[in-house]
Amino acid sequence: MALPQYFLTELTARTDLVALAGQYTALTLKGGVWVGLCPFHSEKTPSFNLSRDNTMYYCFGCGAGGGAVQFLMQAENMEFIDAVRELALRAGMDMPEEEERRGIRRARLLEINKLAARWFFENLSRPAGEAALAYMRSRGLSSKTARRFGLGAAPDEWDALARHLEQSGLSREELTESGLAALNNRGGLTDAFRDRLMFPIFDPGGQVIAFSGRALKDGVPNKYKNSRETGVYIKSRTLYGLNYAKNSSRPYFILVEGNVDVPMLHQHGFDSACATCGTALTDAQAGLMAKYKREVVLAYDSDEAGRTATQKAMKKLETAGLKIRILALSGAKDPDEYLKRYGPGAMEALLTGAENHMNYRLESIAAQFNLESDDGRRDFLRKAEEMLLDLNTEAERQIYASRVAERADVSREAVLRDLDAARTRKHRKAAAAEERALIYPKKPSGGIEEDILMHMARAEEYATRGARELAPSDFTDPARERLFTAMTSPEFSPAALDAPEAALLAKLKGGRPAPYSAAGEVLSDESWRSAVRRLRETGLKRAKPASDQDLLTLRETLKEKYGG
Repeated sequence: MALPQYFLTELTARTDLVALAGQYTALTLKGGVWVGLCPFHSEKTPSFNLSRDNTMYYCFGCGAGGGAVQFLMQAENMEFIDAVRELALRAGMDMPEEEERRGIRRARLLEINKLAARWFFENLSRPAGEAALAYMRSRGLSSKTARRFGLGAAPDEWDALARHLEQSGLSREELTESGLAALNNRGGLTDAFRDRLMFPIFDPGGQVIAFSGRALKDGVPNKYKNSRETGVYIKSRTLYGLNYAKNSSRPYFILVEGNVDVPMLHQHGFDSACATCGTALTDAQAGLMAKYKREVVLAYDSDEAGRTATQKAMKKLETAGLKIRILALSGAKDPDEYLKRYGPGAMEALLTGAENHMNYRLESIAAQFNLESDDGRRDFLRKAEEMLLDLNTEAERQIYASRVAERADVSREAVLRDLDAARTRKHRKAAAAEERALIYPKKPSGGIEEDILMHMARAEEYATRGARELAPSDFTDPARERLFTAMTSPEFSPAALDAPEAALLAKLKGGRPAPYSAAGEVLSDESWRSAVRRLRETGLKRAKPASDQDLLTLRETLKEKYGG
């Protein structure tokens, strides 16, 4: 099969040849080039080299050479197309023919969602939608807002939507794939949404990709229920209301938590509001906002959970390069309640005076300590110092150093001196860590690392043990390290993974089900302990520095990079 050049070029760019080759031979950085014993013939003196841009390899002993695809073909005795498929899987890329099939499947899923959204909306004017219409009106949402956002009603019936869509010519397989229905134990279909006010979720182009439903009765386990992920919907990369908010004349997004908050804010003229889809803010969502505007006003709920979510969201938005302000909703739990209680005028005034996120962080830190005591001021200064170190410019550090000094009742000069000392320590530590990593590279251990992650992916017991017994630094491959970090997080969600890590997780979960490994072996304490022991033994085997001259050159480079 002929593959387009653009695909092979991107595959090469996404493949880390150092990590790939390092799974088959120990590599050492020598004179700026990775070298090692050739994995394709027996030798005692290293003659295997990677090019300076790490995209090609060549062995001066046996003449083997090429790029990542050729390396995997030779290392695993693979055909060209099989090697390409394997590297594409690792890189989170679809093969060209898969892209075409996915495009057809995506179009069909969008058509199914469109039919469902129209049916939900029409139900608002039918007897089956009376409860949803009454709830919508009780929340103050107008008919105009309902039309604009496509709000609808899911009847209190087991299979009303499934029957309607089947009558429209859709198959059971299509309905279950869309996530709008599921097979029940009687062999029939059950609707995913029942007795709920429905909120269609649109992509930035205005196509319906998913739904969120608000329960109409009290005591329902899930007050809000969201569509499961499908071929057109990934929660971590979607923002509810973005299709309208991105076109607002306001220069900032208003980021909220609740489904009702978004249409309510738009109804009162605050048409740059959007919300996450039942998840904490992700890097992908922050990056999505950065494509359209340069500023975000965080208007999360005013309770403790909302304040915690605000702190986490600020870090994501900062990383995306967005300016951040914080909306303090005094006297109300959320933006919807604030609008009802104080009106649009008060909300506009609140937005105009929304607090700079650095002031918000500073006051949040100050609230943790008793600034009337010496110990409290000392601990406050240490915590505030961490915040100041994160600032990007000297001007920002000067400004906020003054505010820190004022809150702690010390001189600005003392704060700046301590900050300079802390920054020097941080840079020296970073330089030392980079020097160690380059001089004593870890012996690659791809198979062992995947064995560890396979245990963790297939049994929760081993995920818990991984968090307790291992660290991200035990992994040599960036994608495996990121997957380990994600899997050991208390908030781990496969939906939040980026494409390379998601593809790796799917690969590790593939094949025979737990408790079997990919090789068909039963997972056990013994297999886990063996994998951990082998990983640690590999980590202890270090390569020696190439030469004194290389060491001096490396240190000069790090000195220029970090200073000192």
